[in-house]
Amino acid sequence: MIKCKPTELTNNPAKTIEGGNGMNRKIQRKPKRINKKVVRICFTGGPCGGKTSAEMKLYRVKDVIKKIYLIFVPEAATILKRSNINWLMAGQDSTFQELIIKLQIALENDAYTAAVRFLNQNPDFRVVIISDRGIMDGQAYFDN
Repeated sequence: MIKCKPTELTNNPAKTIEGGNGMNRKIQRKPKRINKKVVRICFTGGPCGGKTSAEMKLYRVKDVIKKIYLIFVPEAATILKRSNINWLMAGQDSTFQELIIKLQIALENDAYTAAVRFLNQNPDFRVVIISDRGIMDGQAYFDN
């Protein structure tokens, strides 16, 4: 585990993802100030592994956990599928995974921003951000 001072910036360089259509795209995570009061947890695993069930159990007890505020980040692929955007429509290549990654980054960044704002108003709390899957889950669908 790497320990950082709260004022240090995380190192998140741009990553180039090769698209199946021959186009390369850069996905940039904005550097964020590290806040020791924000903890990120990602539930990962195969289908029917209990990720969503575990998240729902935590959601039911969120109000009884003292001085900890839970923020839940939904699975990006589910959001896209419920929006009628699927891999067939996206071109049957890595484009769908690129959409998932971009949405997941946006969701995680927004959750972190919300966590920091909450802590500014409630400094005696800690925040736990729980993601249903994460950015690296999509790595299984890329060749390189």
